[in-house]
Amino acid sequence: MHYIIDYEVCALLFLLVVGVHFFITKRFYGHQNKFFAVFIIIAIFDISLDLITAYTIDNAINVSLWINELLLTFFFLVQTALSALLFIYILVLCSKYKKKNFLKIFLLLIPLVIVELMIIFNFSTDLLFYFDSGSNYIHTSWFTIIYYVTFFYFAISLIAINLYREQISRKQYVTIMIFIALSVGAVLLQKIYPSYLLNGVALALAITMTYLTLQNPADKIDDLTGVFNKSCFMDYVKERLQTAKYSIIIISINDMDAINNIMGTEGTNDTFKEVASFLKAIAKKEYIFRLLDEQFILVTKSKEKCTNYLTKIKNRFEKPWEINNVNISLSMNSVYFSQQDFESNVADILLTINHAMQDSKSLGKGTILHLDKEMERKIRRIIEIENYLPYAVENDFFEVNYQPIYSLKKEKFVFTESLARLTHPKYGLIYPSEFIPLVEKNGLMIKMGEQIINKVCAFIKENKLDDKHLLERVGINLSPVEIMDKTLITRIMRIINNHGIDSSIITFEIVETAAKIPENFIESSISIFEDKGLHLAIDDFGDGYSSTLRIIKLPFSSVKISRNMLLAAEKDRKSLLILANTVELAKKLEVLIIIEGVETKNQLDMLKNLDIDYIQGFYFSHPISGQDLLKLLNTKNKVG
Repeated sequence: MHYIIDYEVCALLFLLVVGVHFFITKRFYGHQNKFFAVFIIIAIFDISLDLITAYTIDNAINVSLWINELLLTFFFLVQTALSALLFIYILVLCSKYKKKNFLKIFLLLIPLVIVELMIIFNFSTDLLFYFDSGSNYIHTSWFTIIYYVTFFYFAISLIAINLYREQISRKQYVTIMIFIALSVGAVLLQKIYPSYLLNGVALALAITMTYLTLQNPADKIDDLTGVFNKSCFMDYVKERLQTAKYSIIIISINDMDAINNIMGTEGTNDTFKEVASFLKAIAKKEYIFRLLDEQFILVTKSKEKCTNYLTKIKNRFEKPWEINNVNISLSMNSVYFSQQDFESNVADILLTINHAMQDSKSLGKGTILHLDKEMERKIRRIIEIENYLPYAVENDFFEVNYQPIYSLKKEKFVFTESLARLTHPKYGLIYPSEFIPLVEKNGLMIKMGEQIINKVCAFIKENKLDDKHLLERVGINLSPVEIMDKTLITRIMRIINNHGIDSSIITFEIVETAAKIPENFIESSISIFEDKGLHLAIDDFGDGYSSTLRIIKLPFSSVKISRNMLLAAEKDRKSLLILANTVELAKKLEVLIIIEGVETKNQLDMLKNLDIDYIQGFYFSHPISGQDLLKLLNTKNKVG
């Protein structure tokens, strides 16, 4: 038989062009691209063998029998595998090519294995094809099993593509369907017109269409620096986080806002390009990503290389960088970790990196921080609590405990501070110091704060605390976010009025971080609070931004001295003098002083010597439930 190879030659040339373009373009070789690369190589090999065997069969008299049979064996091995490879490619597209599915995939590949073995042993059995004494190429009746297996994999490919259709794009779905249709059509035409080689034409068309549906590699490249971008990094971790062994280095360049102010946008961009060029130079065979403007990631499979890269990066940032003929100093912070140290899921990896980088920067510029298992667990705890907060706020899961404040002069509990508490289903009791910053960060503070105020007011009303005079004041903490909210007073008065309680029993405590708020906001809030009969207090005085000047300038009704200031006064004479002067100043200004964190008899005696009246701390009571507070007020209003 004389084969007509013109169409097959054109298909091979066309496929070679597609293959060259695919391999010379910079791209991230994820599972999809890797399988496509294998697919296109096998397809080129298949068409090449088809052309070669067409020649050797036509010239069987002049070609050694063993060469012909060897070439045909290779050809059928490759061609039979193509339909199975299409099935695996579909599983990759649909994200079903995973370790947990390997047994099912293996079972579905058994027909391929059987046929491939039959092809291999055809050398000695002539079960599928042979050459007769006249050098004529003959197919046996068993040869049709190759067609059956091919159609079997086309069939399960159709089932898979329709079963998981929602997990791929419409373009990919249509392309796969056309791929299968072209392949089936080519096989049938080959059967009808055996002298025409058409399989390669269908294969080339189908592969070209598939290539056009692949992710545009430019979409995974950072336009400015030429390294891979954030989207590509997420693809990387999704595919390899739990399977491959690797180490990740995150580099964050500091003070880029200052550099932008000095050198402008062009200078800033050139700085990023220089850093990216340096990373590409020291790690030519590694994956480098630009995660944020000033943040780069380097991934290596070697722990030893990771250490080496960190040293080179540290040494480079200790030297000036020449940007547009100007030498500038850059500082960086770095975090690194190994895959075996990382237990969080893929969705949380960016949050984990962000938290770890914040920890690195809190330790000072130039800090290189190892994200080990213990640190990763702590960060994962924060992330899981943060993820739980919207649900907790939506369902009003926050509870209120109360810590009573004792008057030494009246010898009874006269005030109490209300304290928000949250019970996490996994981590149990969570304290405000941990969850309040996360609530503020996620924009939940207004709603959560309103829930706490509502519960405190309901507790006051239910137990008639304002009528029985069991307590003179009940404190409620306000965060900076709440202070800045223009609707705060309106919302507070609505809740108070709804419960019908005396507003004078409530003291709103401005937490220490609120001291960063401009004084004009604080002054306007205080005046409105006073007009409504509400009291305001500074909480945690002596920490952070608090200052004596604030007590003088702003008419707070009370000041709560922090436990840190108390501990310092207990150990240091100068600190004791500062505390004594603060107390004296407050008395002259007719401001109540409350000391927080009192836990020992020695501390209490020291405060008595300073003529301090109001004491809060474990010495008198831990934070307790509302019902326990009522029992305490009714049975223990004196301490011996």
